[in-house]
Amino acid sequence: MSRRQLIRLSLIPALCLLTVACRNRGPQSTVRMADLHTEKQLLSGFYDLEGGAWRWTGKVFEVQLAVPPDGQKNGAILTLQGTMTQEGLDKRGGQVILSSAIGAADLPPMTISKPGEFIYREPVPANALTSSTVTADFQIDKTFTTTGDARNLGVIATVISLHPR
Repeated sequence: MSRRQLIRLSLIPALCLLTVACRNRGPQSTVRMADLHTEKQLLSGFYDLEGGAWRWTGKVFEVQLAVPPDGQKNGAILTLQGTMTQEGLDKRGGQVILSSAIGAADLPPMTISKPGEFIYREPVPANALTSSTVTADFQIDKTFTTTGDARNLGVIATVISLHPR
């Protein structure tokens, strides 16, 4: 056996271990709807992945997020990146109110009154981040249905994250 073949054979176990380690990561502070490794952090209120990148939410939806380093001391920023459709606004009277909470900390709501991409971003107090992971609860004041789809639709979500302040 040549030296080159020995090197290749010795790398195979290391690559296998790396692959397993990457798949078994714990909860993350950023959940991308298309990332199948963090899909289990979508606790409730999310529909199936669409377009390989996003998910519709229902009226109430929850996600588990890892608390970032120093979050328990300095607090963090909760972010939801999403999209509001024109049809969704029209069927709900031209505006939707998105609210959220982490633990006992109710965060300020956001009124969405224009179609297109939006970013909900609110500070989370340190006293709401008392463990290594938290559940971020979101709620939409009104859902809608569309022709041929019986689901109660909220907003289109692409990324939800909890970042250091």
